[in-house]
Amino acid sequence: MIEVEGEYLAEMSSIECIDEWLQKIMEQVEFPYCKELHFAAHEAVINSIEATEKYYGKNHHENIKIKIIAHKERVEIIIRDKCGGLKDEVAQSLNQIGFDDIIWNERGRGMLFIKHFVDNFTYDIDINGDAVFRLIKGVRKDGKNQ
Repeated sequence: MIEVEGEYLAEMSSIECIDEWLQKIMEQVEFPYCKELHFAAHEAVINSIEATEKYYGKNHHENIKIKIIAHKERVEIIIRDKCGGLKDEVAQSLNQIGFDDIIWNERGRGMLFIKHFVDNFTYDIDINGDAVFRLIKGVRKDGKNQ
């Protein structure tokens, strides 16, 4: 098992570094669904960075925090930002819309990809007011996707 936390400036130039960091950890534990979870985490990081830039402006000095708990059978990625979380209408629409509904839209597909590629996606606001996004992907005993 590997458990690591990182903190990155919430700007688009951090994405490549975050991607490499997450990929390296998942490869170290030989997680079989690395590609799918990596894609979902990438989308979640982009959303967090975009929310931070929208909330604080382009010239901010805010960070996002990422924690990864990785096993060969299960990986959990936790992303924290200080932007208030998902709007209620966005959270509710995730259970009601599919790719056919938004395939041609400019925005909104990232959250559907996240839901598609992970077994469990949740978000909460913690006691400090941070938005906490949790992505979990596991391997069934028969080796198939959960």
